[in-house]
Amino acid sequence: MSCFAFFLFPFLEFRFFFGDLLFVHLLLDCEYERNLKKSIGKKMGPRLHCSSKDVASSYIPLYRTLIQAKKIEAKTVGEEFKLEKEEIEYLQ
Repeated sequence: MSCFAFFLFPFLEFRFFFGDLLFVHLLLDCEYERNLKKSIGKKMGPRLHCSSKDVASSYIPLYRTLIQAKKIEAKTVGEEFKLEKEEIEYLQ
């Protein structure tokens, strides 16, 4: 940014800086969610006789819907598939 533009629009530099931080934060959140889905898929896949990708795309949304509708308990799913606390919370 040129000096002239900085004097006219000093807020632009801050907007770009915080926008970049927000973008990095969103990427990290996506990575965390991806890793959770992958770990849940690796634990549920062998029991459901399908790949971890199939679990992530089909079964995780199904179990989330069933848990939110109170058809099954999250604790039961966690015990059945030996899920960790974070993974159970993700399904709720």
